[in-house]
Amino acid sequence: MKLTNTFLLLAAGFSLAACSSDDDVPNKVPSDEAISFNASAPLAPRAVITTETLKDFRVTAYTGGQKFMDNVKVTKVGNSWTYSPTMYWPVDQTVNFFSYAPGEGGAAPGKTSGDGTDLNFTNTGSVDLLYGVNMNLSGETEQMVNINFRHALSQVRLALRHKAETPAIRVDVIGIDLLNIKSTGDFDFPRETTSMGSTSKGTWRNQGSPENPVLFKADQAWTLTDNYDERNSSSYFFFVPQTLTPSKMSGTSPSGSIARVLCAIYHEDTGAKIWPSKSLEFNGTGCGYIYFPLDAGGNEGAVSEWEAGRAYVYNLTIGIPSTSSAIQFDVTVDEYQDFAQIPLDNDNK
Repeated sequence: MKLTNTFLLLAAGFSLAACSSDDDVPNKVPSDEAISFNASAPLAPRAVITTETLKDFRVTAYTGGQKFMDNVKVTKVGNSWTYSPTMYWPVDQTVNFFSYAPGEGGAAPGKTSGDGTDLNFTNTGSVDLLYGVNMNLSGETEQMVNINFRHALSQVRLALRHKAETPAIRVDVIGIDLLNIKSTGDFDFPRETTSMGSTSKGTWRNQGSPENPVLFKADQAWTLTDNYDERNSSSYFFFVPQTLTPSKMSGTSPSGSIARVLCAIYHEDTGAKIWPSKSLEFNGTGCGYIYFPLDAGGNEGAVSEWEAGRAYVYNLTIGIPSTSSAIQFDVTVDEYQDFAQIPLDNDNK
């Protein structure tokens, strides 16, 4: 199925998976009445922050409707978490803690009030944003603020292969990017503790600033094989959770949430180019764009949005586009003239 005549191929496969279960990190016993921290992060695929790789985070806290800690940076030194100046548990009051990681990145506190805070976030694609909430803690009952972080972003990855054709083809890829992807948003912390096993989640709103993030760009072409493989030269893995816009074409201009692959297709044995034609080549590269709708175009595994804390893998198969027709033959043979109609010269001696 095609989106339009210009949308050449669709995603051949699609799967999604949630982040795996949280790590189990033992508590440390603090001294005196000082507030101390311990943090854990979920297990997850490569390129994300885990308990072992988490180096710092920021925390804002409230007590009695007033701000108690203001975006304080907490850093791991050895096996301990340190910050300055040291804060002490208030007497006869509880404290609400709102934390995010990493301490340096695309997030910045937005509005603040007695019941919590939110984040204004600008995505770079390489920062895995985590959040954690601890509500109604008291120095009379809590020895440590044990923060269980959760992933606030979506992880999106693309894997490509070439389609088995007769005759065999070679697909050379020099670029992969996404179109019309929102890169900013406001994140609201939940007003419940994000403890292991709880269902409390933050929410996103005001997503905007559409961009076209580049995932792969190379001077030397990547030749696809029969097996799905991934290339991400820009390390752009993380995305603001968002609703995916259905793809469509207006003339030759695509709109909606789209992945596109800049490639060329050749006959494997002869090396002759099959696609694209000169009219479809992009900017003198000898390659053309093949488009894939990120909502999977109604195919199996289609999704309407990227959710926080989930990883999405698009498996894309590239074959000969429908705009390139195979050479076919229709054979006819002229019959010999009827010999009975051929005059014979019997007088020739």
